[in-house]
Amino acid sequence: MKNLPILLKRETWEHPSFYVAPIVILAIIILGALGGFVQGVGGTIGFNHLVTGLETVAEPGRAGVIFATFVGIATTFQIVLVFVIFFYLLDALYSERKERHILFWKSMPVSDTETVLSKVLTATFVIPLFFFAGVFVTKIIFLMITSVFIWIGGGSALDLLWKPAPLFADFGISIFYIITAGLWMLPFTGWLLLASSIAKKARPFMWAILLPIFIIFLENIVFGTMRFIETIGNYFGTFFATAIAGIDEQTNEININNWSDLNQINVDDFSLSNLIDPVAVITSPSLWAGMVIGVLFITAAIYLRRYRDDS
Repeated sequence: MKNLPILLKRETWEHPSFYVAPIVILAIIILGALGGFVQGVGGTIGFNHLVTGLETVAEPGRAGVIFATFVGIATTFQIVLVFVIFFYLLDALYSERKERHILFWKSMPVSDTETVLSKVLTATFVIPLFFFAGVFVTKIIFLMITSVFIWIGGGSALDLLWKPAPLFADFGISIFYIITAGLWMLPFTGWLLLASSIAKKARPFMWAILLPIFIIFLENIVFGTMRFIETIGNYFGTFFATAIAGIDEQTNEININNWSDLNQINVDDFSLSNLIDPVAVITSPSLWAGMVIGVLFITAAIYLRRYRDDS
């Protein structure tokens, strides 16, 4: 496994989308936020109204608004992240056979196991870390822009924005989410790699997507059930229900135009212990069952790469 660091660098060199995509998303979000601030706060609402409104909101309410903004930013990155990982895995083992690169790499002192594992680690941790960096930088820039408008309105950005901002909790949740999501999604990572290794003349997309769809329709026609898709849906749902804990539902609809309503936010504690439950994740039977399935798929992908170099 001594070649893994070099192989991980190789994946990054060959796929600039890993870091280009987060930069593009960062630029779009910041430009959009800056335009919204200039048009809204700087125009119709006014800087003084922004400061006055924040001053009338209790600190938990301000923390709740900031945290919700952080979630919105992270969600935007996450949507793109899913597509980047999806297409990377589909192409990971297929393109090297199609373009005959596999002949070169098989001549190098690098085992098939190391090669496939490098792609697993890239999809599971390396790509998410690039996007995590993009999310974190975007949040900091967003806070800095907001600070400027608060200062223009005569307020204290330190008291109204930076102190209530749950930066530590948000940072910890993001790292926790990267690790747990990578492990929890291992069966899907393994399946996409297996589809990439199986595909010969047919595109990997045919195996990765159309085969499960065929199974769903076949089950429904033969047995009249939808257990396959329900199992997959429950697996996703179990992750979110297990990983995120302690956030109470809001009993009142929040209207941003009415600052006093923000004081009714029920989230009073943004500590890590209140927002995540690592023990529940680690001890979840679903996590371990999924990891076993993922390892089986990855093992099959390694086997196919070892004995198939045709396109």
